[in-house]
Amino acid sequence: MEHILHIRRRLFGLLPEWARPDHPVLHYMLTYMQRHWSGLVCCFSRSMDGLSVIVVLWFGQWLYRTGDLGVLFGQGETPLYMALYIPLVLLQLVAVISVMNTVMLINLAHPSTPRAEQQQSWEMIKLTSHGPGLVVRARWAAALYKIGWMLVLFVLARLVFVGQMAVDLIGYADGRLFVDANLDGMVPGIPPGAALLLVGLFMVAAVIQPLAAVGLYAAFGLLLSTILRRRSLASIIQMFVLLAAAVAFCVVMVLGWTALESSPHATLYSPFSPETRWWFVLFMAVGGDLSLRLLNLETASQMWVDVDYGIVLGPVILGVVLIEVLITMGMLRWVVWQMLRPARR
Repeated sequence: MEHILHIRRRLFGLLPEWARPDHPVLHYMLTYMQRHWSGLVCCFSRSMDGLSVIVVLWFGQWLYRTGDLGVLFGQGETPLYMALYIPLVLLQLVAVISVMNTVMLINLAHPSTPRAEQQQSWEMIKLTSHGPGLVVRARWAAALYKIGWMLVLFVLARLVFVGQMAVDLIGYADGRLFVDANLDGMVPGIPPGAALLLVGLFMVAAVIQPLAAVGLYAAFGLLLSTILRRRSLASIIQMFVLLAAAVAFCVVMVLGWTALESSPHATLYSPFSPETRWWFVLFMAVGGDLSLRLLNLETASQMWVDVDYGIVLGPVILGVVLIEVLITMGMLRWVVWQMLRPARR
């Protein structure tokens, strides 16, 4: 038990000071969520999260047990990968919905309005130079802590897939390194060392993608609930946003899957140009399963050959992740600026 606590402290020590649960502002926010949220809200939120997880896990094991996964897979996937792929993809959707609900509930329960200022709560915050920024970051971080176990699950599963992919990548096939044997016919033609570097960048991007995506949705929920002070209106807008995101998710998944499964050398090949196929795979990787499909080495290596410049998707995806982080920081700063507006009037 002591070893677990020591590891936990070491991991939290890697976070910024304001993101650690023992930081006064974040600790207050987490405590407030436990003590002051109505029992009905907490019960409903936890029940929905738990029910979603149970349904997702049951669906995944049912598909695996009945053998219907063979329709979706067939590129050398391991049983573990096939069993976890669909549950992980669906849990990513659950995490996005849950974090948006949580951060909007937190923000609407702590409005930065003149009414709050009249209660002198806002004046207490302004006593510190970085008070408003700490409050906004604490609300954002508290929502992430609520689904922290999901984020840990996403990262651990992806680390397992990345580890398996790395082992297979430096293995031998027909007396040659796997990465070297699968570079034949690839556009552009690059040496094995450069290919390993590009794949390494992809692995880094794939591990941190769920964290960046969930953080982005949390920041957007915080921004939305700051602009729309009425809870009913914010809930309606949130519902439409999530509906649009779900539709976009389904579209990019279908397009990306089609681009990955169709081969330019097949007789009945979908009439997608090489450039279109590259974009479809990218859309699926950044707006669909968050690169989870490409963490199977057989799928990725086939994509490198079938899709021109597919090998460079790794740095591009990593660039998209960095852009998401910058957008998240920008939205949080805008919320801070919005919170300071009552003080300027």
